[in-house]
Amino acid sequence: MSLLPNRNILDGSVVPNTSQYKTAMGQVYDVLAAKVGTDTATVIVASAATINLNAAASDAVDVSGTIPITAVTLAEGATRIARFTNILTFTNGASLILPGGANITTAAGDFAILRGYASGVVRCLAFLRADGSSIGDVNLTGTQTVAGAKTFSSVLTGSAGIVSGASLSMGTGGSAGAGSFYSDANFGTRFQSKSASPAQYEYAFYTSAGTLRAAIDNFGNWTPGADNTYPCGTASLRWSIIYSATGAINTSDATQKTAVAPLTTAEIDASKALAKEIGTYQFLSSVAQKGGAARHHVGMTVQRAIEVMTSFGLDPFRYGFICFDKWDRKAVEHPAIAAVEAVLDDEGNIIEPAIAEVAAWTEVINEAGESYGFRYDELNIFIARGFEARLAALEAAV
Repeated sequence: MSLLPNRNILDGSVVPNTSQYKTAMGQVYDVLAAKVGTDTATVIVASAATINLNAAASDAVDVSGTIPITAVTLAEGATRIARFTNILTFTNGASLILPGGANITTAAGDFAILRGYASGVVRCLAFLRADGSSIGDVNLTGTQTVAGAKTFSSVLTGSAGIVSGASLSMGTGGSAGAGSFYSDANFGTRFQSKSASPAQYEYAFYTSAGTLRAAIDNFGNWTPGADNTYPCGTASLRWSIIYSATGAINTSDATQKTAVAPLTTAEIDASKALAKEIGTYQFLSSVAQKGGAARHHVGMTVQRAIEVMTSFGLDPFRYGFICFDKWDRKAVEHPAIAAVEAVLDDEGNIIEPAIAEVAAWTEVINEAGESYGFRYDELNIFIARGFEARLAALEAAV
């Protein structure tokens, strides 16, 4: 992002990124230097609702007083350099157009370059603060309020951070504070809540449409944005391991389900058959990575369970312990980035670094695929019913 306007100060036209480039402050000094020695002594003009600069016998004027200025009289094509000697309000309007389209509160020593246009319109082409900053630009130093959306063409960095109201600060090596987001050697990236005792959430994650997706409440609980709505992970983007001090709690409230029906004869026979399929296996990904050291796991394959259920005339996909997911390829198309030359000031210092050309590219999140899975808690209960049937048969035979 260019921090200073790449424009000719007198006619507003864009100039190329060559030696013709002038920063806003440089342009003011150029004009001031051109005027010094060519004009008569500076003329003092008292502030008023309307000041007449046509009547000034010099191109350089000192505006005295503190009365707010709402209009300036200046002939089309005429230019004046005004220095303010007091604090007053310079009012933006249809006939007095100021940088940024907003009122300016002046300070002693501030300069403005004013130019007359048709229909009585006067534009302030540049406003230079006494401290060296300029109105309408994002300055390199000092405190400044920047409104509106800003697009940065390169990485935004800094040690002091950026503050937006009282709700957000960003920086590197910062310190904890209300509503802070920063990184340091101890935490990497750290988020800190704005409020010590929020009404509901410490942190909340919303979509652009305002839908709450997830939150951390003020007791430290990580919660979804809505009850029984969002999964944790997807079939193609899974967590590798879940560590938990206790097991998962699954809803089994009688008020939320139909009456429990006994298993049919075919279902009991299928459960007995499934028990015989239990054995050990290794994950192919682990074998590829660890070879013979890959760990053994106990269970069966879903495909074999489907075959067993089908052999007893049962539809395996009518049972919650059989799962199948299929997904499309997911990718993000990144557009090409055109090369941009570095922007230099008159001394050859880099104001904005060059941007290298980057060809358009595709970021693949995941390829298309499919996968079978078990809800082992339900599968184990299904098989347990077959064990009970065997035990009942043995007991009956004794």
